Amino acid sequence: MTTKALCVALVLLGGACFAALADGAGGVLLGSYVGSHPLAVQYGLPSNGGNLVYFGGYGYGVERHGVLNGGFGIAILDRDSASGVAGGVGGSSPGCASCASRCTRPS
Repeated sequence: MTTKALCVALVLLGGACFAALADGAGGVLLGSYVGSHPLAVQYGLPSNGGNLVYFGGYGYGVERHGVLNGGFGIAILDRDSASGVAGGVGGSSPGCASCASRCTRPS
């Protein structure tokens, strides 16, 4: 293993250790949509076409004072098109933890 690969592995491992100690959660989204399913072809069901693959992620963290900061993103790829990109969306999700009496920022 080269020095560069070892450094990257250590950084990723360190990030995973810090994430295990943090308050919050997250996950990965992965799926596929096939427009020409064998049952749709067999029974002549209408299809909106496309062989789509989607993937993304989401997560949030909780600060000491009960403030939530999070985000999400998803990309949709069309395996049939020349460019491969069909679209995507992302955003943020701020808020307050329900167990906190009120969200306060340190002064």
